[in-house]
Amino acid sequence: MPRIGIVLLAVIAITGCIRPQTPPTGTTGRLVFYAGNDGQGKVVCTVPVKDGTFLRSTFAERGCGNDEIHSLRYENAKRDAALWIYDDQNCGDSSDNAVITFTASAPSTLVKTFDESGTHKGYDITYSHPNEDKGEASCFIVNVPGTGPQANTGLGKGAKAVGFVRFYEGYNGSQDNFCSYTINTLPYFHQGKPCKNDEAKSLKYENVPAGSTVYVYDNPNCDQGDDWAVMSTIRFANPRIVVWNFEDNDPDDAYAIRYHRQDGNLDGKVSCVIIDIPSPPGR
Repeated sequence: MPRIGIVLLAVIAITGCIRPQTPPTGTTGRLVFYAGNDGQGKVVCTVPVKDGTFLRSTFAERGCGNDEIHSLRYENAKRDAALWIYDDQNCGDSSDNAVITFTASAPSTLVKTFDESGTHKGYDITYSHPNEDKGEASCFIVNVPGTGPQANTGLGKGAKAVGFVRFYEGYNGSQDNFCSYTINTLPYFHQGKPCKNDEAKSLKYENVPAGSTVYVYDNPNCDQGDDWAVMSTIRFANPRIVVWNFEDNDPDDAYAIRYHRQDGNLDGKVSCVIIDIPSPPGR
């Protein structure tokens, strides 16, 4: 056989043995959570995640041990997938939390620890530690790009593909973030009772477009016969806009608010909410 033919056969044989670095479209990945850092210790649990997955859950609901997880391996990692991990069982940001965006598709990406911020091979991580209770993971959110509605929000990529509206027990986004609404499809609409009655005094918009509107009511049926307020973002909430309180009519450069007073009893007395998030301009 001519020498060039032998070389070509050798090249074909070698390349045929190389594992592809980008998972094929539609591949199901897995989040493998470990008890130790660096992917060490026992496997606490695994969570399958295919293209287009959006999941918000406590670790207990997935059969995982609570407060046991310190690292993870994302098998068949998908670029622009994002993972939020919270100490709080309601996925609230008042306790320690980490946000991870996977920056490359790969057969396997190891997240060595959640208790740090930085850029690593295959992912970026931002760690916030209000309480510094390390290793106490109780709730998570995962979003994987795909063909589902969450792939077309127009909000952004990675962690920026998902928005939040968060309610707080204290003023100016302080104390317990007891209730969080996750925005992974646009437009988004929700009406109903908040997670806890008579608790909310302030809220945060995170990563939602201009014109995102929230109504809060003292009345449990969202009736305007009692105190109520409406607030709407003037600009894109990137990364966030904080509404200091609800009994307010003062203008702000980030949001407009109108308080409709009946007996002066709305802060800490919210019993019904309406959340109306539009699609970004041009969508």
